[in-house]
Amino acid sequence: MEKLPDTLRERLDKEFHFAAAGMSGAPDMQQKLYFFSVFYGEINRVLNQWWSPELALAHSVLKDTTEQISGRINSPMVGTPNGGIPQGFSEALDQLASDLAELFAVPKVEGARLYLALARAAELGYAVTGNGYYLYLKGAIKV
Repeated sequence: MEKLPDTLRERLDKEFHFAAAGMSGAPDMQQKLYFFSVFYGEINRVLNQWWSPELALAHSVLKDTTEQISGRINSPMVGTPNGGIPQGFSEALDQLASDLAELFAVPKVEGARLYLALARAAELGYAVTGNGYYLYLKGAIKV
């Protein structure tokens, strides 16, 4: 990934660490998701000041992940364990937030690590969809 201007990277670093800390202390999935939305929201604001295709991809993936989780917690699957949310999902989402925060804590964001984190975000988002939860139950998706 092209080097972000220091002021913008530092902004993401600060906001992402604050959001990750908020997530780890959140009492429920709705509050956790409130803090998780900071990840795509802050990227959106940074994109207004500095364009990056990698950040646009991150915004898109993280926004989609947030919407998938929101859809599940606002409309749980009746008759499924945990309302269609895989066991350990909350902890996995916290780890993703921490990983994303750490990516922006250094002067140059490593593209390969960013893509791996985005792939994990996409996987977690998919795991709470109907088909994703089915794949989780089959053991195909590991949370």
